[in-house]
Amino acid sequence: MGVRMDLASDNPAASRRTWSGYAGLRVDRALELAVAFVLITGLGGLLATIAGEFHAPQLLLGALLLSGVYAYRTRERWRWPGPAPRWRHVIALLVLALFFRVPAYHYVMGGQDEGVYVNVAHYINHTGGIRVYDRVKQQLENTPYLDLYAADNRVSPDEYLGGVYTRDMKNSKLEFQFYDQFQVWMALFDGLFGAAFGVYALTFFALLSIVFFYRLTLLLTGSYQASLAAGILLTLNPLHVFFSKFPVTEVPALCFSLIGFTLLAALWSAPAAQRISRWRVLSVLAFLCLFTTRISGFMYVPFLIGAAIVSLLADGDAARRATVQRWAAGVAVAYLISVVYGLTWAHAYSHDIYSLSFEPRLGEHWKWLVALIAIGGLLIWGAAALAARSRIRERVMRPVSALLAWLPPFAVLAALALGAIMIYRLGWTQRYQGDPGLDIQWRLAGRGWAGASASSLWTLIVYLGPPLVLAFLFLIFKRNRDPRIGLLRWFVAGFWVFALVMQWVIPYSPYYARYLLSELVPYLILLVVYEWGSMRPGLLRKGMSLVVAFSIVYAGALSATQIGKSENDGAYAALARLTSRIDPGDLILLSMSGQNGITQSELKTPLLYTFHRQVVTVDRPNLANVNYIAELNSLYDDVYLISPAPQPPDGFVLMDSVRFKVWAFKPSHSFPHKLIPMRDVVLHLYRLDHLRVPAGTAISLAAWTDFLRSGWSPPESWGIWSLGTEAVLDFDTGFLPDQGHGLLIDLRANVFVTASHPVQRIEVSIDGKSVAHYKVAYPQTSLEMRIPVSQATLDSAKQFQIEFALPDAVSPRSLGMSADARQIALGLVSARFEPRTPVVPGNAQNL
Repeated sequence: MGVRMDLASDNPAASRRTWSGYAGLRVDRALELAVAFVLITGLGGLLATIAGEFHAPQLLLGALLLSGVYAYRTRERWRWPGPAPRWRHVIALLVLALFFRVPAYHYVMGGQDEGVYVNVAHYINHTGGIRVYDRVKQQLENTPYLDLYAADNRVSPDEYLGGVYTRDMKNSKLEFQFYDQFQVWMALFDGLFGAAFGVYALTFFALLSIVFFYRLTLLLTGSYQASLAAGILLTLNPLHVFFSKFPVTEVPALCFSLIGFTLLAALWSAPAAQRISRWRVLSVLAFLCLFTTRISGFMYVPFLIGAAIVSLLADGDAARRATVQRWAAGVAVAYLISVVYGLTWAHAYSHDIYSLSFEPRLGEHWKWLVALIAIGGLLIWGAAALAARSRIRERVMRPVSALLAWLPPFAVLAALALGAIMIYRLGWTQRYQGDPGLDIQWRLAGRGWAGASASSLWTLIVYLGPPLVLAFLFLIFKRNRDPRIGLLRWFVAGFWVFALVMQWVIPYSPYYARYLLSELVPYLILLVVYEWGSMRPGLLRKGMSLVVAFSIVYAGALSATQIGKSENDGAYAALARLTSRIDPGDLILLSMSGQNGITQSELKTPLLYTFHRQVVTVDRPNLANVNYIAELNSLYDDVYLISPAPQPPDGFVLMDSVRFKVWAFKPSHSFPHKLIPMRDVVLHLYRLDHLRVPAGTAISLAAWTDFLRSGWSPPESWGIWSLGTEAVLDFDTGFLPDQGHGLLIDLRANVFVTASHPVQRIEVSIDGKSVAHYKVAYPQTSLEMRIPVSQATLDSAKQFQIEFALPDAVSPRSLGMSADARQIALGLVSARFEPRTPVVPGNAQNL
């Protein structure tokens, strides 16, 4: 059934009203198509990323094509119930929102959630997937340096970096923390507009969340005044403003939940003849996107299943009951899909979050108890379905209705009282003295108001304003027979309890205040605005109007303090300058030594996943281990060192220096308003020019490849085979130990002799002058050559060559031993350089 609009009219006022209504319907149509595009892009991009085939232009074009098909197939029926939104309201909200939300923060420093999200997004765009490996570890397999590398390059036994887990030490697999829906969106913006624009995916979701908040309020209230007020309150809310620029998942999660709830409200509100089944599908897919954005989807499922059970018992519309059951079943399946996805693609993170969420409350057998709770919920759902088909439905619903009406306000007051007690104990008693988190880490215990202000209750008051919180505590007691508002009251009350009792401490703001954003803050605003909009004219409504007006001004004033300030400003530019000299085939050594508070994860994460360079962390002893550095040097074109140390290590030369001054909002128990330097240190970039061989230390010639002139096979883990009948080593005297009377070079080697090829002859020369001759006969297979180099040779030139004549070189294939066709004879394993002692006349021991 189409919507027919007659735009022709002789009455100008009627024409304006008709056009306004038509434009409003067009806004609804645009919103539905936006939903289709967002869901297709998000879920399609996630599937492509899992498959390792993410390509931003193709994803966008494919999503636009499928969205076009959707628009064509659904062109006949797209009328949403209730008054249509006004386009001028939508535009005004979007412009106001952008005023407070640009620029977004391109947060690249690692170690914290926001940096992980951004770096993973860059990695997805660069590689097309989320499969990640420790490439350096793979290259150091079967070398004596693997343990040295592992000791320096793991922040813990289970973590490669903060937010990057060690999935499997045997095959070097790593695993990114978090679910990937949000990162896919940032990768899309990254691939389309450039690396610095990936975070504007967050801006996109922020704008979309505001529009759907406005639309959901209009669906529930039917009031343009209430819906516009709700939209402005969310637009100006300082918490929403900050996290619309700060790249974490709360705003995208809020956007998906608003889409899902808006479509559910439309489905519930529409007359039977106008309910459209695709709204149910779109709502379920929106919740699937929510569940693949944040792992906290298990907190939504009880409310949504509960809504389905109440619908069975209380709703007299049989067709709507059936629709809601199918919707709830779809949401449950979507959540199970997200669980499988998480355990497969974010296994360590999922396991940690589920354990931390359930084990402290349910004990070590929490998995079985969670399963039993889930089974119990399904049994109750099934019993409600049976009751709905019999006359006992009304008898069951009478006591249930009273419980549903009064339990939310009781829970809100109980949580408020319990939260206040815990806050008092934290600030003014010794109850939490010695607590690892509250006392040792955060230093909140027993500190009076300084401790009490680090609470979810105080943070909620700061970001909403005292009048709005007090209005909520008053209005939660107001009875309402609208089942849609019944679900909203339960939802808000549930997350109020979670915030004040279970997540009751906010160590500092604004960072940890984000846990209030995706559910409690916006839906509390929605509940208050709904109750205000439904009030009859009178003193109470006037008072509530003052509360709403004050809250708008209050929110705008707090949000204005963020304008012109940028979190993490300075980090990307500094690292971009340092890496501009470094090619992808080079290696960066990172030596921070804990100076200036910079951690390994903060720099190494962006160097690896935003700038796509190979990085090895080295402590000072390992940086001085020339064999280890030589091994790393043999694997890459050039080796660089980033360090705050003002003097380069031996063998390195200075290339550049940059001040790494990174700004951040000052952690506090208030709203974000003051920027401070989070990191301020000069980073120096050094390039490895040469390595001096230590005297008396055996070196692997497979690692010191600069000494290999000609006639050598590719290095192997144990050493290097000669190739052909001649091989040459070329030594730069600047790389060798200090000499005074010449050098003695001790070469240890394997020799290729077998029963069928029993002899290898080896003649050694220095710059064409024969110095030694060796003959190795089977079964001997090893050789130690002691080659003297006179001081005259060392003084005559900066370089000298050692030549090996190998007339008996032969291939294993010619002997029928293997398919190896190389002509081999001498396999150098190590070299050691000893200064020669002067000859004392008459002392034979010096000869």
